[in-house]
Amino acid sequence: MSDDISSPGDDLSLRFKTFHLTNAESTEVTIVEDDIKLSEAECRRSLIGKVVSSKMANLHGIRNTMGPLWGNPSGFKVVEIGDNLYQFVFGLEEDLVRVLAGKPWFFNNSFLILTKWHTEMKVQQLVFKHSPIWVQVWGLPLQFYSVEVGTKIGRSMGEFLEIDMPVSGHREGRLMRILVSIDIIIPIRRGMKLKLDDGQPFWAEYKYYTNQKIKAQNLLKT
Repeated sequence: MSDDISSPGDDLSLRFKTFHLTNAESTEVTIVEDDIKLSEAECRRSLIGKVVSSKMANLHGIRNTMGPLWGNPSGFKVVEIGDNLYQFVFGLEEDLVRVLAGKPWFFNNSFLILTKWHTEMKVQQLVFKHSPIWVQVWGLPLQFYSVEVGTKIGRSMGEFLEIDMPVSGHREGRLMRILVSIDIIIPIRRGMKLKLDDGQPFWAEYKYYTNQKIKAQNLLKT
């Protein structure tokens, strides 16, 4: 499962090519591995997260919301590294893996998109565009409840990731759930038309849910 995270271009590197350096600026400072040993170890246990919102989040709110939501992990801390951009540091790798596996996450009704830090990452150039989300499909005839149908529906929405078939006795009856990675920049689909080869099309409704046990339909309209 992966979010769409790419580098639009290194503007600083392009500017550097036009610089005329002074003698003092031309002096190089050599960084050896021992200089970054501790900080790199911490980075390897961290996630980079972006709150996708026109409203500015704040460090205090992020720390006090996501910490308890993630079970108050050992050694957990949050570092603000840009506008709505944060580094989440974990004391244990297993907590980091658990949080990543639990995506999607939200903060104040906005997507919090997470990616694992790596040594080649240029944080300020990251673009956060896609996120996984669970989709319930309503209105399917009984004969449409198959992995093949769910896979086709998921691929029509974005990147198909997983399917959860209905379980007997579930309080919401026979509902198919599909985990897909969607483009959160464009408006979400309310549903789609389905039909058999020789049949009449019918409407199937989508309802979006998150792992935070809240209905995501309204969240995705912002």
